[in-house]
Amino acid sequence: MKKLTTFVVLLTVLSTAAFASTGPLGDNSTFRVVAKAHDKYELVYIANDESDVRITIFDEEGRNIESNTVKDVAKFRRTFDFSQLKHGKYSIVV
Repeated sequence: MKKLTTFVVLLTVLSTAAFASTGPLGDNSTFRVVAKAHDKYELVYIANDESDVRITIFDEEGRNIESNTVKDVAKFRRTFDFSQLKHGKYSIVV
């Protein structure tokens, strides 16, 4: 059974402090999102088994900003650059 987890990235002019968020995606996988630099965030995904992992980013109005699938992986790192987007609230759905 696939689990759906959302991590919300809030971009504001004053938010430059680094933070990390970790959460489970079910019994077999977990993720972590870490602020790397101004408006750049790294998603780290680790699972017990290889599978396809779909990543979608939505803006605060629910519009799909980016969507892609990483094929046959048990772990990966992906950096997302929000610097070209309007300041606001974005959700990363894994």
